[in-house]
Amino acid sequence: MQTSESLPIEQIEAIVKAILQDHLKTAKEEFVRQNEQKAIELSLLERIIRVEEEFKALKEIELTRFDALEKKAKLHTMVYGKELILQY
Repeated sequence: MQTSESLPIEQIEAIVKAILQDHLKTAKEEFVRQNEQKAIELSLLERIIRVEEEFKALKEIELTRFDALEKKAKLHTMVYGKELILQY
């Protein structure tokens, strides 16, 4: 028995479905937006780490190079008796 104020089940289901789809769409869009921001932040952090590692490697290479130049200058002084002037 159906009163004039009650809605058929099919109509209620359609209303609930429309409301849920709207809310789920909004929630999904928010989720995607937040995760995109997190992905960007993670990408930037990874890039910063790679750059720092590269700077560290370059610093080590330069220190090794300067040490080799100083040893060369000392050897030159020992062999030839005069100081080798290094220009960096």
